[in-house]
Amino acid sequence: MSSAVAHALAWILGETREMLEQHYRHLLPERSPVTYPLDPRTMGRAPIPLHPGAAACYDGLGG
Repeated sequence: MSSAVAHALAWILGETREMLEQHYRHLLPERSPVTYPLDPRTMGRAPIPLHPGAAACYDGLGG
């Protein structure tokens, strides 16, 4: 995958995070697979290395 595509996907996830959160708000926070509110600065922290394009996006957000 190109860096531009990985960057775009990370950007889209950051920009549409409210919609993702809404899909899980009916669950108790301790039972939800998604913690919310999603913070763009911490979304880039992962236990595995990110694609360089995605990492650049998250780095630009201050994460």
